[in-house]
Amino acid sequence: MSISARAIPMPGNDSDDTRSYSLDVALLYDDPGLAVASNYQESALFSDAVALQGMEIDTARYRLNEEVRAFGLRVLYHHGSSAIPYEKSVLTLYQRDGKEILPLLEGLVMDESSGEFGWDGQCGGHSRTVHRTLEVGTRQRHGYADLIVRSRELGVDHFQGRDGCESRDLPPKLGVVTLHYDGRRYPLAKSP
Repeated sequence: MSISARAIPMPGNDSDDTRSYSLDVALLYDDPGLAVASNYQESALFSDAVALQGMEIDTARYRLNEEVRAFGLRVLYHHGSSAIPYEKSVLTLYQRDGKEILPLLEGLVMDESSGEFGWDGQCGGHSRTVHRTLEVGTRQRHGYADLIVRSRELGVDHFQGRDGCESRDLPPKLGVVTLHYDGRRYPLAKSP
């Protein structure tokens, strides 16, 4: 089988800066291309000044118990301003349940980078990058393994030095959060 994911612009209510998309995720038999399980959500994705850039299917081995292996979908967003650059990738994990594909974990930001710089082209400002990894833990709740989210945040100060534009790395911030299955899904903590 193969995995298919399509984002389709929703009609109406779109302006130059905003747009919503339906999301259609399906498991397909390779040969005839017929869907054996699917999940369709209207207005599942939203794009404003931070534009929807694309999607990637994540087939890491998310083995949640002896019978369930999840797969992921990463949605990529980008804002190309030189004064306020921003981009992120957001992960949703799915599992097949008969003819349905159910979301188990939604909205986990895996990679994020942002910056704020002067509008007048000066060196002053700061930037920040966050990278998260997701691993399957050894403990279980409600029959599903815990998910361990490790994060590393790096900040950089940018400033005008004697020899021009300079930067200084700030100490990294590390974090670990464990997500527990609640019987339906993995709810996210406030800031994993």
